[in-house]
Amino acid sequence: MRKALGGITLLYSIKCNPHPVILTRLAGLGLGMDAASQGEVLLAHKLGLAQEKILYSAPGKSEEDLAATLDVCTIVADSYGELERLDALCRRFGKKVCVGLRVSPSLSFGPGPFPEVLEGAPDKFGVPEESLACHIDFLRSLTHAQVCGIHAHVRSQVLSARALTAAFARVAGIARYLQNAGIELSFVNLGGGLGIPQGEEESELDLADLSAGLSGLVNSLSGNVRLYLESGRYLVGEAGFFVTPILDIKESRGKTFVYAPGLLNHYFRASFAAFMDSLPLEGFRGPAEPLWSGPGICRPMVFGKPATGRTVTICGTLCTANDVAARDVYLENVAIGNLLVFPGAGAYASALSFHGFASHTPCREVFFPEE
Repeated sequence: MRKALGGITLLYSIKCNPHPVILTRLAGLGLGMDAASQGEVLLAHKLGLAQEKILYSAPGKSEEDLAATLDVCTIVADSYGELERLDALCRRFGKKVCVGLRVSPSLSFGPGPFPEVLEGAPDKFGVPEESLACHIDFLRSLTHAQVCGIHAHVRSQVLSARALTAAFARVAGIARYLQNAGIELSFVNLGGGLGIPQGEEESELDLADLSAGLSGLVNSLSGNVRLYLESGRYLVGEAGFFVTPILDIKESRGKTFVYAPGLLNHYFRASFAAFMDSLPLEGFRGPAEPLWSGPGICRPMVFGKPATGRTVTICGTLCTANDVAARDVYLENVAIGNLLVFPGAGAYASALSFHGFASHTPCREVFFPEE
C-alpha cells in the first residue's frame, strides 16, 4: 500500500479498531493516526507520536475537547464557528498553533461500492467548498489558530479507484485554490474511503489504478505540503475474524435455527446487515457506514467435526428477535460445538458493538503473531 501511495503519508483511522496491540503495531510501522475523539487523541499520544502525526477531526468538539488536545495533536476544525472558538482559546492560553479545516467538496458519491460521482450534497461534516471564497478574509484574520491545512472525506467502503481518484483530485484542487488565495498550507488530508469486498460478487479495489490516479497529486501543490491519506478498514478489516460456537440447533415450522453467542451484542454489523436485508428497501443499496455496507448475506465459514449441511437461520442468544446474523443460508458441517467463523471482522466489529446489553460475558480479542 505504501508503494502505491508514493509520497503520501498514511494515517490509521483509530475508530475502526482502537485495540492497543493494533495501534502499537501500526505506529511502529511509521503510520500516523486519524483520531475522531478526545479519547482517541490521547490513545495516539500515548504511542509517542509527534503532534503533526495525530490529526483530530470530528464535528461538535467541546471546549474541553479542544483544551485537552491542543498541545498533543493537530486539530481539524469542522466549522468556521469552531475555528473562531479555537482561536479565542489559543489567545487565552497565549499559544499560536497550526490547525486544519474540514471542507465538504462539491461532489458526492452515489450508492454502492462502485459509485457514480455526483454533485455535492448537504453534508454533516465540514464547511461547503463554495463557502471558502467569502471566508478567505476570516481565515486570514485568525491570529492564534492559524489554518495551515485542510481535510476532506466523501464516503467510506468504496471499491472504485476512479471514484476515489476524483474525490482526492477535488481536494487537491481546493488546496490549490486556498494557496492561490494566500493561505499557506503545510498539510492536506485527502481523506480515505478505501473499501474491502463484502461479498463474492465484489472485486477488490485496484491499488495500481489508484496509484496511477494519485501520482500527479503529490507534485501538484506548491511549497512543502505533506499529503495524508487515511484508512482503517482497508488496513485491518480482513486481518480479523469473529469466532463463536454453535450452542444449539432447533427446528421450528419448517425452518432450522442455529444458536451462537455474541452476535448482536459483540458483532453488531452482521446482525444489522441481516436486519437491513429483511426490509423492503425498494432499491436502496446503501451504504450506511460503518453500520452497513449494503445488501448481501453475512455468511460464516464452519469449522469442526464433519456434519450434514443445512439451510439455516443463524441466531444469537439475546432475548430479542433481531439477534439474527443471517437468514436461510446454506452451511456445511452444522453441528453443536462447531465454530462459526465470520471473516472481515478486523474493523468495526467489537469497536462498534454494544457489549453491555443483557449483561452477557464480554467477548475476548485474541492476537496471533505474524509468524
